Amino acid sequence: MIWAVLGCKQTELVGSVEEAKQKMYACSTTTYTGFQVVMSEEESQKFEGLPGVIFVLPDSYIDPQNKEYGGK
Repeated sequence: MIWAVLGCKQTELVGSVEEAKQKMYACSTTTYTGFQVVMSEEESQKFEGLPGVIFVLPDSYIDPQNKEYGGK
């Protein structure tokens, strides 16, 4: 899934594998295939337009000010 985030390199969202790893905080391969990554609203709009991206949803469990994830 890191390679999906690296696809953003084309839009200058991610510069390296390490940066992609740092931005990702969760991923799923069971019920659905997807991942959660910290990015701005502008970055998410650019990401949504990339080939292979089906949809982008905001994470209702994340607290961006405190950088905490409250999901279960």
